Amino acid sequence: MQDLLQSFLKLINSSDPSIKFYLGALSGITFTIFVRFLSYIRKNRKPKGVYIKGERGDILIHQTAIADFINKVLSGRVQAQVQKVFIYSKKSNHYLTVYISVPPAANVTETVKTLHDIVFQQVSEKLGIDNLEKVDIIVKDFKTKEKSLEKKNQKLINTVDEKAEVLS
Repeated sequence: MQDLLQSFLKLINSSDPSIKFYLGALSGITFTIFVRFLSYIRKNRKPKGVYIKGERGDILIHQTAIADFINKVLSGRVQAQVQKVFIYSKKSNHYLTVYISVPPAANVTETVKTLHDIVFQQVSEKLGIDNLEKVDIIVKDFKTKEKSLEKKNQKLINTVDEKAEVLS
């Protein structure tokens, strides 16, 4: 161990400029990796979604639950399928980004306008997200086929109906 330490000290004290260059580069890379590792450890790991303050505790509505809710609300109303939902908060306001897929024959302008109105109203009313500031709709692709969309909508309606029967 002492031999290894002495040879390392000789290497550091060497007057060869190429060795100094490589040692500097190695030190820089090591420092960068160390800083990245520390930032990864300190990163906030709370789930992505909306926290709603309640009397007896907070409620977390995860963004996948919001995506499922939006899909169920839109079934039968709009010819679009929700792919992803991202929600983020700044101060006390919430911002929602919804990625959708529409059939090639759909009127995109009309579909997005209707979808925007429905999503904004339903998410703020039914999920209790009061400070919903903005809803961005992004058309991701035109790959959704109308038949598969109808099947999925019917499946969602049947699931909702079954759950409603169980609750009554």
